[in-house]
Amino acid sequence: MLSSGSVIIVDRGHTYRVDQLENIPMQAAAGHFSAIDRRSHRLFGVDKYLRVQRIEPETLPATGFNQDDNTRHGNR
Repeated sequence: MLSSGSVIIVDRGHTYRVDQLENIPMQAAAGHFSAIDRRSHRLFGVDKYLRVQRIEPETLPATGFNQDDNTRHGNR
């Protein structure tokens, strides 16, 4: 992902093109997460997160996802 410089993210049936991918230490991001999320991050060993910048302000139609249950269909 980082080497390509951009990715497409699908969330709740909306597709977003993003770039400016940057790994950020979790300590710098801790204030943006709830106590439960921070506990989960510690449990699963999450020590950084990915910050991105949206390329296009509008969303694109999602393909390969069911908007009702947010599951992917087909190849990953």
